[in-house]
Amino acid sequence: MSAPSAVGKLADTPLAHGLVYARNRRLSGRLELTATDDRRAVISLWCGRITAVETTPLGMCPGGFFGAVVYELGFIDSATLDATLLEIAKSKRLHGEVLIERKAITAAQRDEALVEQVHRKVHHLFSLPETTSYAFYDAKMAVTEPPIAVDPVGPVWRGVRDYPPTKFVQETVRRVNDHALRVTAGGSARLPPAETALAEALAARPMTLSEMKAATDLPPSRVELLVYLLVIAKCVESVSGARTHPSTGALPTSMPSGPIPRVSVEPRRASGASFPATPPSGGVPAHSQPPSSRSIPVAAGSASRIPAAPGSSRIPAAPGSSSRIPAAPGSAPRISSTKIPAVGSPRPPPAGTLAALRSPAELGVEGIVARAATVTDEDYFQVLGVADGASAEAVRAAYVRLAKTWHPDRLHVDFIPIRGDVATVFAHMTRAHQTLCDADARRAYEASRKAKSTARPRAEVLREIEHAMGRRDFDTVVQLCEELLVADDEDVEAMAIQAWAGTRAGEASEDELRAALSKLDKAVNRDRTNDQAVYHRGLVHKRLGNVAAAFRDFARAVQLNPKHLEAEREVRIFAMRARKGSGEHKLVAPLVEKMSKK
Repeated sequence: MSAPSAVGKLADTPLAHGLVYARNRRLSGRLELTATDDRRAVISLWCGRITAVETTPLGMCPGGFFGAVVYELGFIDSATLDATLLEIAKSKRLHGEVLIERKAITAAQRDEALVEQVHRKVHHLFSLPETTSYAFYDAKMAVTEPPIAVDPVGPVWRGVRDYPPTKFVQETVRRVNDHALRVTAGGSARLPPAETALAEALAARPMTLSEMKAATDLPPSRVELLVYLLVIAKCVESVSGARTHPSTGALPTSMPSGPIPRVSVEPRRASGASFPATPPSGGVPAHSQPPSSRSIPVAAGSASRIPAAPGSSRIPAAPGSSSRIPAAPGSAPRISSTKIPAVGSPRPPPAGTLAALRSPAELGVEGIVARAATVTDEDYFQVLGVADGASAEAVRAAYVRLAKTWHPDRLHVDFIPIRGDVATVFAHMTRAHQTLCDADARRAYEASRKAKSTARPRAEVLREIEHAMGRRDFDTVVQLCEELLVADDEDVEAMAIQAWAGTRAGEASEDELRAALSKLDKAVNRDRTNDQAVYHRGLVHKRLGNVAAAFRDFARAVQLNPKHLEAEREVRIFAMRARKGSGEHKLVAPLVEKMSKK
């Protein structure tokens, strides 16, 4: 084995800096991480992009199993997951191959799941302690393009958001100080909508850190994290000439980067294309720019095979850049900031009107996913973009117009992978239309709205629920949860707690437990990101002896909320018993071993 090109500790070089450095320098090779507790990980890189992440032991990242990912993305149901897990345990084949062979998923869905799997695994690696050592082994860039190549900026954002390297962020903020920054490069790095909007505002005009904080609803600490990421990724520059790139966190400059071939910009590229070289206003030629600002070399004719990270938006390119890659026809426009419109842009329509509601093409993948997660909280008048108390005729007209863009059967091919999220939004629009156009249903709905406006604060009721659960006063818990559901019939957490309390914390009969499981399935299907609903369903599965299903739910709850101590404890117990070969948990050992395979 060749000697590593660079070694060190995460305390001196955070994982964010290592991955971004590899991205900026277009490095190919592998980054090996070794924690003091013998946890290990290998991140494979091709031309600065992540192609695979392997962890040891296999259960190190519970939410990163391929089967769990495709299930949680809604591509398969639990019956298909269980059946294929048994099949791959016998055949030793890749999970993705088995699912495609059964026509349970498409090749595009497999690739989307693989990209999400990379994001989850990298995110988990940010939880490794600072004492973890790293070693980078350089390798020649493969001639053929790998099937999956993920821009590290997306996974890095997830990591620094939840595990911020505080001293490096503070150093970056100190260097930025009051200098105005502007975005100078864009491309395939995906960020959530709010962060994308702020980055687009920076592309429209320079802003200081204090101006950024005032221009967004993001918490100030989140703005600082975003600036930190944009700075180390070299996506921004200081218009006042200050040096904003921090040197404290960079990998050794002696780390080889290898030759960087120049490529011509195609008139059309896939959504996963590289960051374009965007010269500043002075018009610096491409050949004189530093290596980190050039495009990632892509094998001829193969760019369309690099799947973009699903469910997110791009960092915008600087406006007016001649080297900017135009979007493919029919692709979704990027989300723009509503707080700082670009110079000369039209005034946005008033909020709460039909004109203000964006179509799927305008929202983009990340925007659609975000809206699907919150649409059930929207008032029926609000979701249709009509005035409060609008007539049935106005409601009907608004619904017909929205159906032309939001009906799942009218989707552009780019949005097929998230058809379920579009269907969620459209279903709520349909319920709103049916309710507001039916006189009796409308009166009942307006009465419930009035009841919600007089309801107690949710936090106060949740505190009472917690105290009642501690006293094992399950009848009171059920009543309190009902109070929350009267105020909001889509309160998934209240549904889950009520179902669990109805089983008297798992002491009910098997029939009652199965009835509760059905309720919890409905709660999870309404909001697959609610860690409490997933955790309580895992508890019921455990009581019923559904070992594999319980383990998956506990692992998913930890992935959704790393601070969920009860779920984390359950995962540790399952893994420990699996290692000991316990008869009770004999199904967990092959599950832990096989679920991480694609």
